[in-house]
Parts: sequence; structure tokens; C-alpha cells
Amino acid sequence: MPTVRTTIDIQAPPADVWRVLTDLPAHDEWNPFMSHAKGELREGARFSFDAKVGKRTLKIAARFDRVREERELSWGGPGSWVVGKILRAHHWIRLEPIEGGTRVDHGEEFRGLIPRLLARRIVDEVHPTYLKMNEALARRVEDLRSS
Repeated sequence: MPTVRTTIDIQAPPADVWRVLTDLPAHDEWNPFMSHAKGELREGARFSFDAKVGKRTLKIAARFDRVREERELSWGGPGSWVVGKILRAHHWIRLEPIEGGTRVDHGEEFRGLIPRLLARRIVDEVHPTYLKMNEALARRVEDLRSS
């Protein structure tokens, strides 16, 4: 199945990166991928947002499957069994402390009929979007640290 995986090193501790990632309403201010994020940050909770991929904006409904403070935030969706046969995704953001900061491992695995048929296109569209989000996350964390 197609998988998109990106990494970035941010010169800030995991607590600072986590604080930015988990401030869902503030994503509208800095995140080029995700906007209008709503949901309770706990495992099993529903979560929704608008995802901008390329020139399209997609309405996403998902469920948090891991909320591990300062370590991992991940979600999957959609919740429907029928839709899940056509397209299902698991998105993760993992934080690893490194000397001088945090390594962010950010990616998504796609499953179902559509990803099998359009694997290369999905990766080609999603990968640059996640790179942009990573860069925006680093800027946001570093800006907040310097203010």
C-alpha cells in the first residue's frame, strides 16, 4: 500500500512541538495542510478537519488512535466500513528527542481500492504537502520560542 513518510528536525524540545501540534484551533494560523480542526485530544475520540492537498480541499472525518503526550499523535479514517474498503488512511506524527531538539516523523499509510489503483499519484500529491506542513511546523515552534 502507498505510504508517505517525511522527517524534519526542529530545534526545540518535544514539549514545544507537542504544544503547537495539539492546539487544534491554531492550525488555521500556520498549517498549509490542515484547517478547521475540531475534536477532543484523546484516544478513540472523533476528529474532523479540512485537508488541502494540491488544489483540492477534502473534508476529513477520523478518529484518534494514539495520543501519547510529547511522543505521538495519530489518527485513522474514515469510520465507515463500506468507505474504508474503498479508501482508508492512517496518519501519524511521532516526536523523538534528539540532541538539540526534536525529530518529527510524519507520514500516512493508505489502504483500499483507490490507493491500489492510484498509488503513485497519491504519493506524488501528498508528499510535498507534508513537507510544507513540516516546514511550517518548524517555523511556528521556533517563532513561539523566540517571542
